[in-house]
Parts: sequence; structure tokens; C-alpha cells
Amino acid sequence: MLRFSDNYKLIHKALARVNSQVECLYKSQDSFLRPWLRNTSAVRGKQLRIHLTLLAARACGRITAPVERLAAAVELFHTATLIHDDVIDNAKQRRHTATMNAQHGNETAVLMGDLLFTQVMTIVFEHIPPKTQKVVLQAARQVCLGEAQEHYFRGKLNLSILQYQDIIRNKTASLFSACCEGGAELAGGTPNQVGTLSVFGQALGMAFQIQDDILDFTGNSARVGKTLGVDLKEGRITLPIILAMQKLPKIEQKKFSRAVAAGAKHLPFIRRILQERGIITEAKAMAQEFIVTAKRALRNFKETRAKHELHCLAEYAVNRDR
Repeated sequence: MLRFSDNYKLIHKALARVNSQVECLYKSQDSFLRPWLRNTSAVRGKQLRIHLTLLAARACGRITAPVERLAAAVELFHTATLIHDDVIDNAKQRRHTATMNAQHGNETAVLMGDLLFTQVMTIVFEHIPPKTQKVVLQAARQVCLGEAQEHYFRGKLNLSILQYQDIIRNKTASLFSACCEGGAELAGGTPNQVGTLSVFGQALGMAFQIQDDILDFTGNSARVGKTLGVDLKEGRITLPIILAMQKLPKIEQKKFSRAVAAGAKHLPFIRRILQERGIITEAKAMAQEFIVTAKRALRNFKETRAKHELHCLAEYAVNRDR
């Protein structure tokens, strides 16, 4: 469980109710599904999207039952995307636990991810007002688009920073933005508050994904909870690689690009280049710029505990080591 500050108790009870809703959904399935879904429940991680939804609501008003339903829906959606990602990546571990595909096979993992998607749609259409439904569905479309973009650009070392940012804006930041926008909307926020929190969520999501991409090179697998170098192995071109290809002299570019093309077996060499040439520092600075944007978006909100917690989330996004 993730604690951001001593004011965490602000949403503690609501968070417990959301988690209870999610667990009930796992347990309510047919008996033969439960062992598979138990694995899914075991690897639930930071619950960052739940926190964002609840805190955005508290920043605008109060946490209502629809807000909690939305938080449960986005958590299930995120979990479903991770299950499918693990199949695509042939990942064996997530958060120190064997992935569903590693334990039960790709077919089972795909089916369980699909099942969670249907649960998301059920929650959204039964418990969320139409205006917020559109926010969630648009974000779901963007996440899928981002995954498709990422797949299309695999192995393309000429990927630009703008193209990379477009990918992560769709793949990651769109759902962060939807959590904030939806939570604010359901809590009765003004149009300005809703729009501002949407901007906050998107900027936070951009920073969070950049840090994720950095950790794939610099992290400690025991801390991160998954195998490092997966992006290299799968041919995903992320910000550190893009910056290196732009900054390295031509003669070094060739050696570096060959190492990237060879995949994760050259991770130590690639990691050394990224560290020694200041590429990691530059990537972190870019993530920090997005955090500045996120915090600036909140400047007109009153100084409340909810605002403080959102600031803590922003700091966490770029300073975490897992």
C-alpha cells in the first residue's frame, strides 16, 4: 500500500471501500475462475489511479458512491491492461509474483484480462453518469491506441521525442487524466476545476511513465518487482534511448544502436552509457518539467489536505525507485 504523507487518512476509509469493491468482484466470479483471479488480486500494486480519483474528488467536494465506483473501475481497467501487457512481453514476474501468463498460460491470461474489461464496462454503464462515461471510454480508447502506437514503433531508433510523448500521453497519461477529471466531475467540481485537474493528471502521467522508462534501465529488480530491460527485449524505444541517439557522436551511435538492437543482454553496457553521458539526468529533468506543469495547474486551488496530497503524488512520480 502506498503512503504519500501523514495526511493519507484523508481518503483512508474511501480507499478501503474501493478495495473491498474490487475484491468482491474477484470473489463473486464462478468458482473455477477464482484461483486465476486470486493471482490477479495478489499483484495489485500502487493503486495510484484510485488515489488520484479520490483526491481529485476531495479537492472539489466530497467522495460519493459514484466516485468510489469510478475508482474501482479504473483500477480494474489498469489491472486488465497489465495482464495483457505481460502476455505481449512474455513477462514472468510482476511485483515479486509470477505473472498470470507464467502460471496459467497466455490463453488464460488473455481471457482473464477480457473478463476484467467487461467488469469495467458493467460498472461504468450501471453506476456512472453519461458525461463521465464518455471520459472513461475516451481514455480507454486512448490507452489502446497508445499500445498500438508503441507496437508500431518497436525497433525504430529514429523515433522522435514528440512521437514518444504522443505514445505515453495516450498509453499512460490519458488514464491519469481521466481519473482526475472523472473524480472532480462526480464530486461536483466547477468546469474550471475539472479542466484543471485533467491537466494535472495528464502532466503527472507523463512524468510517471518517463520515470518508469528510466527505471527499466537504472532500477533494482528486487525493488522494482519485475525483470529489468523488458523495454530493450521487446524493442520499445523509450526516452533514454531517444536522447542517447540524439546526443552521442556518430561513431558511438552505431555501437550503441547495435547494442540496443541486440536487446537486454547488453543492458549493462547501455546502462553505463546512459549514466556516464548524463542521459538519465536529462530524462529525469524532462520528467521534472511535467511535474512543474502539474503543480502549476493546482495553483488556484485552496490550500487543503487534498491539494497537499496531490502535490505529494506528483513528487512521488519522479522520485520513486519502483
